[in-house]
Amino acid sequence: MSENLSFPFEGEVFEFQEKGQIKQGAAVVVNKIEFEDDFYGVIADINVVNKKHLLFDKKKFSFPIADIRAKDEKSRNYKILDDYSVWFTNCRD
Repeated sequence: MSENLSFPFEGEVFEFQEKGQIKQGAAVVVNKIEFEDDFYGVIADINVVNKKHLLFDKKKFSFPIADIRAKDEKSRNYKILDDYSVWFTNCRD
């Protein structure tokens, strides 16, 4: 992911978030890949752009990239993230 995505890029949290501080629809900037988690998958360093989708006033977060969609639907990032999200949801062991 780090080698194939172009950073930073604008995105949006498109999956419903049952837990956590960031809610569905939040506009974000994805800065870099931070690490990989066995349960949540690839985790990115993000900044939240619009505070109305936050429970607390904080800007920087670590967030699962499988729940983020690139804002530019014509970008390479959009396709990579979409493919990863589908794989993460349906195919991982």
